[in-house]
Amino acid sequence: MKAGSLDVDDIYEIEDKDGVRFNWNAFPVTRAEEDKITAPLGCLYTPLNPREDLPRIYRAPFKCNNCSAVLNPFGSIDSIAKVWTCSLCLTRNKFQGNYNFNHVLEELDPITSSVEYVMVDPMASPLLFLYVIDLTLEEPDLEALKQKIIDSIDLHPMGAYIGLIVFDSNVRLYELGSALIPKMHVFKGSKTYSEQDVQKLLGIAGNGTRPFNSKYENVLGTLNRYFTPLSDDYARSRLITIISNLKTTSLTSSSQRPERCTGSALAIASGLMDGAFLNASGHVLLFIGGPCTVGQGKVVDVEKSSPIRSFNDIRKRNATHLKKAIKFYDSIASRASSLTANEKTGENTTSSSIYSINVFASSYDQPGIYEMKNLTGWTGGILIMTDSFTTNIFKETFNKVFELNEEGVVDMQARGNMTVLTSSALEVAGMIGNGAKVPNNGKNHSDVAVGEGFTNSWNLPMISSRHGYAVYFKVQTVAYGNERRGIPGFFYIQFLTSYKHVDGSLRLKVTTLKKATTNTLKLEENFDQGTAVVLMLRETTDKIQRGLLDHAEVSQKVDEQLIHLCKGFGIYIKKEPSSFKLNELFSLLPQFVYNSKKSPILTNFNNTPDESTFYVDIFQKSNVDDSLTMIQPTLSIYTATDPTPQPVLLDSSSLQRDAVLLMDSFFYVVIHIGEIAAAWRDQELDREEFANVYEMLEQSQKDAVEIIQGRFPFPRYIITDQGKSQDRFLLSRLNPSNNDNGFAFVTGITSDGKEVIYTEDMSLNQYYMKLRDVVVKEH
Repeated sequence: MKAGSLDVDDIYEIEDKDGVRFNWNAFPVTRAEEDKITAPLGCLYTPLNPREDLPRIYRAPFKCNNCSAVLNPFGSIDSIAKVWTCSLCLTRNKFQGNYNFNHVLEELDPITSSVEYVMVDPMASPLLFLYVIDLTLEEPDLEALKQKIIDSIDLHPMGAYIGLIVFDSNVRLYELGSALIPKMHVFKGSKTYSEQDVQKLLGIAGNGTRPFNSKYENVLGTLNRYFTPLSDDYARSRLITIISNLKTTSLTSSSQRPERCTGSALAIASGLMDGAFLNASGHVLLFIGGPCTVGQGKVVDVEKSSPIRSFNDIRKRNATHLKKAIKFYDSIASRASSLTANEKTGENTTSSSIYSINVFASSYDQPGIYEMKNLTGWTGGILIMTDSFTTNIFKETFNKVFELNEEGVVDMQARGNMTVLTSSALEVAGMIGNGAKVPNNGKNHSDVAVGEGFTNSWNLPMISSRHGYAVYFKVQTVAYGNERRGIPGFFYIQFLTSYKHVDGSLRLKVTTLKKATTNTLKLEENFDQGTAVVLMLRETTDKIQRGLLDHAEVSQKVDEQLIHLCKGFGIYIKKEPSSFKLNELFSLLPQFVYNSKKSPILTNFNNTPDESTFYVDIFQKSNVDDSLTMIQPTLSIYTATDPTPQPVLLDSSSLQRDAVLLMDSFFYVVIHIGEIAAAWRDQELDREEFANVYEMLEQSQKDAVEIIQGRFPFPRYIITDQGKSQDRFLLSRLNPSNNDNGFAFVTGITSDGKEVIYTEDMSLNQYYMKLRDVVVKEH
């Protein structure tokens, strides 16, 4: 590692090893430095970052008696006094148990910044999977869904139990543990059910406070009545038969939507999960074919004459059911994420269950995801929107839900919690990601909150290698430069992520980092511009989701942050725009911000509230590289003279009539075949004589398939010819640089024969010129 700065290789090496990237790798010490960095100091952390050589320790960790930090390479051991000193709070701790000082602890290895402890769960219990299926789906959709669920049954973790709820205008819960013919409990969809109501009606009141006991379960418990063990061949076979025999209740009507009581179905599911047994954990999987139209959580009226709310309705407060529906779904999400219930909704819950809620929506209309966003947002659940369950997008995505990770187990861990500890003078400002805060936890949280703040701990009901969390920090900076000595040269940060592994063990992932301050390194030499943009836009999208920022204000907001950074770190002479330049660590910022404004995570142009919610949900759990692909798509060109992919600018100048372009924008992958290349294809040229043409066409599609197969969720795949309607998916993301030429704009073609994109959008060059004009102005 270079003295004084981190290079790109260092950043990727740390990310591969520890799953973490910071926007600033030197922390500010003075108020002036803190103001200069503009956006909050932070990092993107993926606790379960895939790593084959992760050290695992099969015992409990040594914890500090004062701050609860775990022993790590930055601590010190006094073998004479038989104590160790905590690197975060400097407390001296006695070793617990009969520690052998002749044995070198793995967690003290200087290169072991991340380790995972594997421990026996003293209250072992099975994972629960509760399927909640909308029967108002049209027949082809329901048949396709049933088949995917049946295909996935053998992929569930060993020892798992499955429950089944179906609904239309009413809710039906199967008592899968009953004798030969399973009983059904029917609940009226228009009625309101509390957690206590559900548990009394099901005869399971009080079960949620009792520890799991297999003998007790056989007689009176919730588990063997309403869930079925997949380890039992007969029970498994009967479950498959029940699912196979489900029939649609959808009635086609030109004037009415189906009566769909999604909210009531979730209320029953929540009551059942909460009443399973003490500290139950698992996953609710909800499959819907449209918006809730009946009962709790109603999003829109049954009559089609009443349209579902739009962004304009939300902005003007004309969305009739919005506020009540959000409050209801938030209460369900709050109970699922357990400890947040009292603060979020004011409810009094005694449940100790923690479970994720996963939403799979199949609908050409809006299915009400906007109101339901915190079902997945607070519980870590998966959110998938697709036109139909018959599509490959759904089928391939659902396959990946049960895909095995590097350990050979399903990448779907439960009952997680992440706690962030820091050394003195460094505070935790908050977290943005799929989780729910544990209120008023820890002494090291800041009074300035970002996202889920005023805490240093968050519940993560579901966690996987795909879950990344943006964690923000606040330094207790000093007012003047001569007070710098009051801040140390390094801070220590420790991430403690506990979870229930699918094999039944308890795991604790510990990542401990030593981060320099500007007393040691220079601020401007330790900047990661990609991470900085992602963290800035996470905060922006979080404010939009919370209603603190309107889409109309977003462009100005991100511009202001960019201007502030350029003023602080750009090189220029005041009032001389031509003198402005950015060094290479900051040089990509303008194009990142420019392209982010075209991204579906920021703009709501041509997007419904549900679509925007889906895009933001994916963005807020993704790592840096995937997030940057959403912000600024990648573009590669294939030509007959060189069929191997070559990266090109995301620019209209990259359009060539005799070439193929491959664009990856994360949510969709586009193959764009130039006009001449398409003609070659249609002429069915001789394969031997024109092998290079066929290679150009086929290699681009092979590469596209490779991208798609590695993506979660499965993206939309578009193959289009130049000039066809679907080439808009590519053109809308290109910088219209050719339009800077006035003659080209009038004639529709440039001097070298390239296409002009007709748009009112500002080009990147025009944006940069305006940016530098504003930056160099004297204020």
